[in-house]
Amino acid sequence: MLKGYRTYIVAAIIAAIGVLAEMSPEQWTKLIDDPSGGLGLIVSSIIFAIMRKITTTPPGKSDASSDPQ
Repeated sequence: MLKGYRTYIVAAIIAAIGVLAEMSPEQWTKLIDDPSGGLGLIVSSIIFAIMRKITTTPPGKSDASSDPQ
């Protein structure tokens, strides 16, 4: 149903949590025990989305275009 978009959705949710943690760190310190944890979540979600964009092969599968058959 959401093939290809689920990863972006998860990355957006992680980024949103990071933004909320950066906006009000006193409320998020119980969940994220690091004052700069929100920024880490934002950066991680950006890397997450970039990796999804540049990779197209499913985990554990070889790229079909490079198989010498």
